Formats: sequence, structure tokens, C-alpha cells
Amino acid sequence: MRGWGANVVRLPTSSEFWVNAGGACPTYRATVQRVVASARAAHLFVILDLQWSAPFDLPGDRTRGGVQCPMPDTGKDATMWQDIARLYSNDTGVLFDLYGEPFGVSWSTWLDGGRVTQGCYIIGGPSARKETGTYQAIGMRPLVKLIRKIAPDNVIIVSGTNWGFDLSGISSGFAIPDTNIVYDTHPFDYGGKQPDDWPRAFGQTSAKYPVIAGEFGSYSCSTSYTRQAIDYFNAHHISWLAWSWQTGPCSGPSLLADWSGAPNAPYGSYIKQRMLAVAASQGA
Repeated sequence: MRGWGANVVRLPTSSEFWVNAGGACPTYRATVQRVVASARAAHLFVILDLQWSAPFDLPGDRTRGGVQCPMPDTGKDATMWQDIARLYSNDTGVLFDLYGEPFGVSWSTWLDGGRVTQGCYIIGGPSARKETGTYQAIGMRPLVKLIRKIAPDNVIIVSGTNWGFDLSGISSGFAIPDTNIVYDTHPFDYGGKQPDDWPRAFGQTSAKYPVIAGEFGSYSCSTSYTRQAIDYFNAHHISWLAWSWQTGPCSGPSLLADWSGAPNAPYGSYIKQRMLAVAASQGA
């Protein structure tokens, strides 16, 4: 990653694995801590991202790491963040990304929490496969407050609604009253997330608040959408991390041809080129 000009790595995590529900994953915490230590030793910042949750505590969650729910819950998710805050409160090079992609909730629920009744998507399955039920979501404001009692100085990253894309509510009364908060957007090449949608969704917010694109990319693996996105981010002082550092045909979309760090083409090659250009301009 350093060879690509990167200065940060974002690590998606599972609260189900973290709390080791049912004893299914006893080495998970140690593994996460080793990854963080390795990245920090390579002079990378680390973003720890809560990506998968398991509020219904079903048996299948213990083998797949949970599901993708509308909001974090007051149980395992809150517990994981308290643990992580204790571990890294003395290392401000570790940033806390509270929840990867909130969806299907109002801005008031996003901010302050509440009862959520909506399906949670089963990872790796067709979109119709869901776990359903009702659970208590913790809002972003109380979750920030919970972490701040333990880790007052770490940067906290907060994704918007519509699968982490929409930050328009931040400028409309839903900003979190705290310091060291960065708002996160996830533009992908879908309908409703095209360049014409960016100013409303996050561009205007970036004029008043720090914004990062914690995920972005094109599932067609072409470079047109990606080029426009990076140009827009750079013009609006938005930091960015391309999705994702994995191998295989560019269907993830994947950046790598193999685990040696060789980029796939054209997507990975283009991202590497743009990252190296930013690093060179910053003297990194």
C-alpha cells in the first residue's frame, strides 16, 4: 500500500466476531490488533470501520460475521466501540469509522437512534436474502458520546444515509456537536449517485465540514466515473480511499491482480496512478 502512495488503510470489521459470540471466533481481536500494529509500523493511519452487525443474534451470524443492517445497535456494536476506544485512546493515528453504510432510516433516527424494523442484508447472498426483526439502534450522537468518554482525541468518522452516500442532512440540523468529526460518503456508479448528484449529497457539506470518501468506485471497472470522482474530491478538499484492496477480476471492484500488490487494469492501475500523483504533490 505504501508503494502505491497510500498513507491510510481502512479495515472493515465485524462486531459479531469481535465479541466472540458463542466462542466462534476466539482469535479475532488479536488478529485485528496485529493488522493495526503492522499498518502503524508501516507509517499508515488506520481507519477501523464497523461494517457488519448482528442484532438478532442468529446462529448463521457466528460463521459469516453478521449482516449489513440499517444502523449500529446498542448491544454488540456499542460494546465493540467501547473496547476499541480503550485499546487505541492513546494512538490518534487510529481513526474510528462508526458504521460503514447506514440505510433506510430517517435523519432523526440516524442522529439519536430508535427502534429499527427493517431487513438486514445477508453478506454474500442475493439482495433478497435478509434477516428480519426489530432492534434498538444507537444513534450517531450517543455513539460518539460513548466513545468520547474513553477516547477524547481520536478522529471519529460518521457515514451518512443512503448506504453511506448522502450527507445532505448534516447542513440541515443533523451535524454532531463534537470535535474531530469527519463525515463519510460512499459514491459508487449507481443511479442517483452520479456526478450531478454529488453537490447535493456531499459537495455542499464539504464546504462547511471535513468530508472523506471512505469507499468509492465503479463496478464496471471503467475509469470514467472514477476519474470524475477523484477530480471532484480533490477540487473540494475531500480525502478518498478507493474500494477495495482485494484480488480477482474487477467485480468487487477489486484493485489487485495478485497479492504482490500488482494492480489490475484498468481500474487498479488508474487508482495507483492517481494515488502516486497525490503523494508526489504532498512530498510523501
